[in-house]
Amino acid sequence: MKKIAATLILLILLTGTVSACGGTSDAEDFNALMGELAALTEYHFYGDVTIDFGAAFWGGADLDFLLEDLLPMRFSVEGTVSHRNREMTAVYAYSTLDGTPVFDMEILLREGTMYTELASMLGHMLRPVFEEAGLDLSGLSLRDMFGGYAYLKIPYETALADAVFAPATMAAGMDVTPFLTRDGDRFTLTFRGDEMRTITAEMSRLIGQFAIQGGGEDSIGDMLGAVGGQLESADLTDARAMIITTRADAAIYQTTEIEVPGLLTMRANFSFVAVEVQAVGSPANALTEAEFGARLLELNLDMHGGGTADDSAATEGGAGVSGAADGEVEIVYDLDSLNLLNHILPEDSPLTTGALRIGYDDAYYTVTTIYGAHVTEEEGRVNVDADAIGMRYTIFTGLDAVEAVLLAVAADQAGYFLADSALIFSVLRSNLEHTQAVVAIAEETAAGMLRVCVYLAQNIAGTNDLIRLELVFYVDLFTGGDHAIIAELSQHLGVNLNAYITELF
Repeated sequence: MKKIAATLILLILLTGTVSACGGTSDAEDFNALMGELAALTEYHFYGDVTIDFGAAFWGGADLDFLLEDLLPMRFSVEGTVSHRNREMTAVYAYSTLDGTPVFDMEILLREGTMYTELASMLGHMLRPVFEEAGLDLSGLSLRDMFGGYAYLKIPYETALADAVFAPATMAAGMDVTPFLTRDGDRFTLTFRGDEMRTITAEMSRLIGQFAIQGGGEDSIGDMLGAVGGQLESADLTDARAMIITTRADAAIYQTTEIEVPGLLTMRANFSFVAVEVQAVGSPANALTEAEFGARLLELNLDMHGGGTADDSAATEGGAGVSGAADGEVEIVYDLDSLNLLNHILPEDSPLTTGALRIGYDDAYYTVTTIYGAHVTEEEGRVNVDADAIGMRYTIFTGLDAVEAVLLAVAADQAGYFLADSALIFSVLRSNLEHTQAVVAIAEETAAGMLRVCVYLAQNIAGTNDLIRLELVFYVDLFTGGDHAIIAELSQHLGVNLNAYITELF
């Protein structure tokens, strides 16, 4: 009997050992699920995020502070991805926490090109501008205004795999065992304090997906794009991140919560379902950026009765102020001295240099910034905040200088200048080839604040690149040092910036 009992016990132990060797751990099951997500090549996706930013975020970023009144905000995006067809379709929607719409955008991303649906973009950007100018567009289709074209066609150099909306791969390649808990098919990763340093890059990518891919420089996109740098340098002592991944039938769901006290609080929900995606193909009725800019210029001039002026309209050495209000723009072809790059600065200069990175082979353009200012450099953009003076350099392709400054003016009329402000426009100075351009707008708010925005653009010879510089001067905050900065900057740029300040008001 004892031998039989001993044999049974041995068999039980042996069976247990074999079962244990043949089983899988929670970490292996989690990694298998994440591998399944990463392997998706055709799928439907949905994501929504509610996000709020604290005082530390606003204090360290060069962003549009008017957005602070809209926070917390909710962003959502829904669409499909097909690596086989090399396409992504997506509809982005931004709203306040109570669901009030702020902005929406429909896009089609194909390898090398992004198509943006014009009606939604123009409805957000241009309708308020036109209506403020006294034009009733209620009975007019925005598509009709642009000759039946439905899409804006934008070159997009990022590889499709790096641009599409994709599952979060936080903790990929690392041992997740210390951070992982499991409840059935529900896997939860929890990171606290400096443990989050290992996933800040992926957290930034996750949040950045809610900014329209390649969609230019809307303030919301700027705000989301700044998160990565903020997380890298933040105090994470009391921070926490939690990522929950689970499966339900054909769908895989992820919920991500991030809390960095004083900086940001975020909750995001995602779903991914493997489906067969039919190819959309390139829209035939699409305008290039250059064609869009030309049509926008035509609309702007037709709308206000503006036109081409001769050289005599410009003031000698000055801004060439037309005294035009209510959005009228007049073009003068007398500009041949503009230079935005490679300035030689004296040793005692209040200015310094920055690198405007092009995005390939570590190449960059050398631009002038302000010594001691808060400067942020990222691919394709340099922002400078010097209290009473702000600067922003941006790289574009496929635009000429006139188109570039007019697009910036239209965007600021739609979302930057205050609705009750009085605006005065300078003439738009250019050369005959449209490779240089400058225009300015003086704003006086109902409260009496004075602000001047100057838009400068230059096509770079021998390339398809265009550099745009946007300057903002808060006149009421000027000190003697600011006047010295403006005087020297004017010499380097070849444009009398002070004239725009003194002649427009």
